[in-house]
Amino acid sequence: MEKREIKEAADRILHTYGLLDLLRPLGTPHVIGSYRMDMMAWNDLDVNIENEGMTLTKLYRLTGQILETFRPLWYEAKEEVTAEGKTVWFHGFEAVVDGALWNVDLWFFDRETIDALLELRWWDWPLEKLSKSLRAIQAG
Repeated sequence: MEKREIKEAADRILHTYGLLDLLRPLGTPHVIGSYRMDMMAWNDLDVNIENEGMTLTKLYRLTGQILETFRPLWYEAKEEVTAEGKTVWFHGFEAVVDGALWNVDLWFFDRETIDALLELRWWDWPLEKLSKSLRAIQAG
């Protein structure tokens, strides 16, 4: 699949199949990664969701919606606490969409963390710097 076709498929996941509609009630989604860089080379979507009030109840509700909508082959949802004591919520799943396997990672951060990640403009970094910093970026 070409880069353009991958991006079109990603747009279908986000808009036609309604991933963004599932996320908006929980906060402001920011599609990041290769999608944002317009450099999609594989079937992977990364979304940071600005969210100040995530709870286990909301996490479970979203889990049900994702399971029903995308029927994932693999799914993970968890709560993590960073070294700074901030709570980070994560959803990750793999699903076959339009006959192709997709990986989707959803990270829920507070506004301060989202602002810091957007300010970094890490998608403009050289690949070497990005690879060395990947863990820190994912942790917020």
